[in-house]
Amino acid sequence: MRELAQKSISYAVDQINSIDSAERPYVAEPNNQIFGGETGMDSLNFAFFVISIEQFIKDEANKEITLFDDYVFGLDPNDPNHPFATIASLTDYIIKKLS
Repeated sequence: MRELAQKSISYAVDQINSIDSAERPYVAEPNNQIFGGETGMDSLNFAFFVISIEQFIKDEANKEITLFDDYVFGLDPNDPNHPFATIASLTDYIIKKLS
């Protein structure tokens, strides 16, 4: 499960970097912020990132998951343990969703 989660994130990052003309490409390091901050992506890239992960998992593992659901909406976005806080927390969240 961890390998699938990591591959889906890497795929989504590659997709964003291929269409975004930012001076600095996004890097999927475990402690990098996903949204906002110096290492995070903007809202449009974030939406594309989430959709790309979900599609990759559907195509590669024939499993459908929804990452941004009511559970995530109910969380404090400033919580450092938020599923979308870092690449590491998202990896763990994807594994949980796949289980």
